[in-house]
Amino acid sequence: MRMLLIASTYSLGGRGHRFAPELALRLGADLALAQKRGAARALAGEAIGRYDRLLVGGGDGLLHEVANALMSAPAAERPTLGLLPLGTGNDVARNLGVGELGRAIAAIEDGQPGVLDVFEVRCHDAAGRPHLVYSVLNVGFGYGVEVIRRASPRLKATAGGAAAYAWGTLATLATWDSPALTLSGDHGIWRGRAFFASLCNGARECGGSLCLAPGARLDDGLAHLVVIPRLPRALLATRLPLLADGSFVEDQRVRFWPVRWLRATAERQLGLQADGELVGYTPAEVRLVPGALSVLTHDGGRDPA
Repeated sequence: MRMLLIASTYSLGGRGHRFAPELALRLGADLALAQKRGAARALAGEAIGRYDRLLVGGGDGLLHEVANALMSAPAAERPTLGLLPLGTGNDVARNLGVGELGRAIAAIEDGQPGVLDVFEVRCHDAAGRPHLVYSVLNVGFGYGVEVIRRASPRLKATAGGAAAYAWGTLATLATWDSPALTLSGDHGIWRGRAFFASLCNGARECGGSLCLAPGARLDDGLAHLVVIPRLPRALLATRLPLLADGSFVEDQRVRFWPVRWLRATAERQLGLQADGELVGYTPAEVRLVPGALSVLTHDGGRDPA
């Protein structure tokens, strides 16, 4: 079984890769170190056809790079993934039940391959040119992009992922104007001014601190569209804590649909985020590709925490 561990100098504020040599030795894997953002995608692309398993030693951003490389190859040629949570948020690992390093190692050593559904996102760059990108965990429109801009890598490295996203959420709340948005898909059509709109593939996000899609799984062939319409800021501020346990979806003003595809247009060009990375702008079309990737995990596939 040929294995390659891909780690990076930028995961966990530049600290995550320090554990990589010891982990590679324990797991019997070769080691490749990405020195700058984007390099992991190239390393993963070069590994296709040479390795049976790719171990991702980082967080959701590193996995995003690796997944995009694998999705460019035919399905039969894609190596099986193993996740080692050496990043800041590690949300995909948490959703799969391998958010703790010991459990992640055990899944690589003794676990069985499961599947990961993946979003195919057709959007546009800032100049309006078509752009294709893939995402494992989520695709957010507008508000989430501004949160990510404020929750910078430097802030996440010093304060932690959950605290950085909490700061970004509150800071963006003060200025976000909830633009008009049209979301059409297999759920129907929703039009209105959206405070928050996101396609979620897993239940928990933002360093595990938020439950945006209660009951969602990364392997069930369904995504969940969450829309929180524009509400008074003071009211929104009091409702934000409900995002932690998912009880916000009980509010009749919140829209929550299972979907497999979506088209998003807006009154102005809105940014898109995917797996916590800024990837493009509206208009955008998103399609869920069921079972696109293979990943090592435990039975059940979800974090017990």
